[in-house]
Amino acid sequence: AMQMIDEKLGGSRIVDHNLDVTNPENGYYWRTEDGLQVCWYHNKRVADLNIAPGYSGKIGDYPYPAAFISPPAGGGSGFATTGTGDVTGIPIQVRCWDLSWLDTRLRNTTSGITISEVRNLSLFAIGRWK
Repeated sequence: AMQMIDEKLGGSRIVDHNLDVTNPENGYYWRTEDGLQVCWYHNKRVADLNIAPGYSGKIGDYPYPAAFISPPAGGGSGFATTGTGDVTGIPIQVRCWDLSWLDTRLRNTTSGITISEVRNLSLFAIGRWK
């Protein structure tokens, strides 16, 4: 499987990874010999949030599973839920201004609904490790 991934990367070999670890605490990563690093994380449920209408609330800080040498590019997705039903179309903001963690926030622009939970939160970061 690793040879197939190396071939898809245009010949840049993967030199370090944790893809063989079951459910690593901070997510997965792989590094190529030319310095590229990709990290990703998935959490099925983030609860106990209290993001009122019109406010941006912090979902959490998520440490990278491996260090970068400069702030990476990143993003994320997920959906918000409340006790009264599903809230869709609310963007998750991911900030990658640090070398060691992703800052995730959710902006609640809905009226009359307080967000208490985010499900299927998926985050990624791509940058340089050397």
